[in-house]
Amino acid sequence: QRRATLPRIDHESGRECANGPPNSLSLSVSQSLSFFLSHSPSCSRDHRQAVVAADDGGDPFGGAKYQPPQQHSNRAGQTPQKKGADSVAEIYVELKELLEGVEKQFRVNGEKVKIKIPAGIEDGKRLKLKGKGHEGRQGGVKGDLYLKVRVREPEGFERRGNDIHQKVSMDLYTALLGGSLTAETLQGRVRLTIPPETSNGKTFRLAGRGLPEFNKPETKGDYYIKTEIALPEKLSKEEINLFEKLKEIRN
Repeated sequence: QRRATLPRIDHESGRECANGPPNSLSLSVSQSLSFFLSHSPSCSRDHRQAVVAADDGGDPFGGAKYQPPQQHSNRAGQTPQKKGADSVAEIYVELKELLEGVEKQFRVNGEKVKIKIPAGIEDGKRLKLKGKGHEGRQGGVKGDLYLKVRVREPEGFERRGNDIHQKVSMDLYTALLGGSLTAETLQGRVRLTIPPETSNGKTFRLAGRGLPEFNKPETKGDYYIKTEIALPEKLSKEEINLFEKLKEIRN
């Protein structure tokens, strides 16, 4: 069995001293390495990288030096943290609610959530709720929830930008002779003055009564009321005679 003499190492410089220890030990290569590492508590890690050679100059590590095991931030096989996936959902609001904005309440995975829908928000706009999405992996943060706003328009109403257009029925006699017309708008009742001989489709403009601009509530659109003449139905015999006379007069 090949033997190696254990060299004496200077703990300050890490170099081999010229003179060996007074009582050198005759050890095998593997024993020499084990002895050197276990009996040098004051040596630094760099000093312990010494190479122990065999009698014939061979290297038990094939020319490589001893390297301490590297430390990793994650344990072997452990999945790194990852943010949870985002979620997308739809939330419905009424056109009337956009005049001043509205607060909605709903549940996400059993959790009660409140959200403020801004006044004047456009249909299809998305609102972000941070941390209300899917769970993260390995302790990662939750994803986000994106709410797509859907605006319901009642029959006879239409939104065009920040303007609101509404159709209102008007009787034939008011259209011909003039008078007043009460319209039920999204903001309550409005009384319109109808001039004589008002044609079908006549539109009345209420300035500044429309929707506020998104994120600029001081800027508002207009409110338009379009009249539609409703012809009388189920005429009586007397009414028919009167319309016949009116026809003769007009001709």
